[in-house]
Amino acid sequence: MVKLNRNIFISAAILGIFGILGAALVAFTWNATAERIALNQQQAFLRNVFKLIRRDQIDNDLLKDVITIHSP
Repeated sequence: MVKLNRNIFISAAILGIFGILGAALVAFTWNATAERIALNQQQAFLRNVFKLIRRDQIDNDLLKDVITIHSP
């Protein structure tokens, strides 16, 4: 019985360590790539906009010059 409890404890500890390491790896990866992902999303947005409107017809920064409209 004592050996069974010890095996359960060891298995739980190993699983917990893997869980913590996995979560740390995901957090590190997210932190390392968040800026690059945001930049890629902005570039994809601008590529789609420029399919509709020529670049020489735009004289402002489309991502920064915005107007917020609230419904009445």
